[in-house]
Amino acid sequence: MKQKRFQTLFGLALGLALLAVVLFVASVQSRANKTQAGASSVPKTEAKASAAMDQVFARLGSEQKTEAEDSAENKEITLTIKGEISGGEFIFEGNTIRFSNMMIYRMPEDITVDGKRWKDLTKPFKLGYTPDFAKAGILETSVRRDFYVDATETWFSLRIANRSPRSNPVPFHVKLAMKDQLPHLDLGGYRPAPPVGKDPPQVMTTGPDPYVAQAEAQWNDSIKDRKIEIKAVIRGRGAFVFEGNTISYRHEKGGCPDSVKINGRRWTHPETKSFELPFKIETAHPELVQSEGGNLVELTKIDDRKFEVFFDDSERPSRTYSPVYTVTIRPGNAPKPRIEFGALNP
Repeated sequence: MKQKRFQTLFGLALGLALLAVVLFVASVQSRANKTQAGASSVPKTEAKASAAMDQVFARLGSEQKTEAEDSAENKEITLTIKGEISGGEFIFEGNTIRFSNMMIYRMPEDITVDGKRWKDLTKPFKLGYTPDFAKAGILETSVRRDFYVDATETWFSLRIANRSPRSNPVPFHVKLAMKDQLPHLDLGGYRPAPPVGKDPPQVMTTGPDPYVAQAEAQWNDSIKDRKIEIKAVIRGRGAFVFEGNTISYRHEKGGCPDSVKINGRRWTHPETKSFELPFKIETAHPELVQSEGGNLVELTKIDDRKFEVFFDDSERPSRTYSPVYTVTIRPGNAPKPRIEFGALNP
């Protein structure tokens, strides 16, 4: 296509050169005609040459316009997030961005997306397009933090890690390639998302992530002890139901749980997908311990094969109130049979 356009432009340039010669000849002829006849009007030959020139410029302008339109259509769409941050995760899904402080970091401040203020980080930020998640990647970063990207065909995650979770937020900006990505082999620091379909998902990083190792250790320990830790942001009312080796969520009112982790592993879309554990849940005599959360969490046995853990919290988060909940469920001891001592028969 480019070769064809080059040939077209070359032909137009040659035509312009020929027209210049024609105009010169016409000008000379015009002056001769004016001298002989004293005519004040533009000769027909010069008018025709001028009209031809206008057509050439029109075609040339059309060709350049087509090139510009094609360039605009194929232009990569980038996205820049700025503000002050300690750490956390930006999750791109559909045409929205969600933020999670991973329940360990302080909330960011003054966050903007392409210059537009993200006023409420508890609500998704809406984009005007759906990114090419599997091709997304980091183009630029400007803060001394570890950056990680992970992606599938339907979502993209940018995680910013900090070894001191409670440290004060610092200024940062991150520029991402979001749609119609171009090759970036010339950028030494470019980090694309890992290939889709890897098992387990790989994470691109600028350094070791201490939280990945911590989560893996927690997962392995939970298998040994048959315990289950649920950590989630609760903004509504509902229950987690335990049966067999699966956990499902039954929604009742308000928002669905967010940033849900089971034994350190993320559970996306609990409202539509079950979470599978590598062991059978002890359902006959479960014991619950709540270590975090504003309201009490209730465990209710349905039968010996099923129980549920009920959450209810619709209060808006603030600097003084956190909607983060953490509960741990362990296998309990079976109750000992009751022995009644009666009178001895003689």
